[in-house]
Amino acid sequence: MDSTKAPNAIPSSPPRRRGSGPTFEGLMNAKRSNESSSMARRASLHDQKPQTGFLGQMWHSFTRGPQSPTK
Repeated sequence: MDSTKAPNAIPSSPPRRRGSGPTFEGLMNAKRSNESSSMARRASLHDQKPQTGFLGQMWHSFTRGPQSPTK
């Protein structure tokens, strides 16, 4: 037995991880920007999304439930 170690020594825990902080700030600004060019790019990508097919429409109807009557 090693006499240099205390018998009830508690192992030290690893250092805490840092949050993303300013590391990804530029990326988040580019992703969430409210500039007109960013908004136009998002709208363009939304326009390119293919329309839902037959199975997709059935799944959407199934998960949303029956339509409520309009008043």
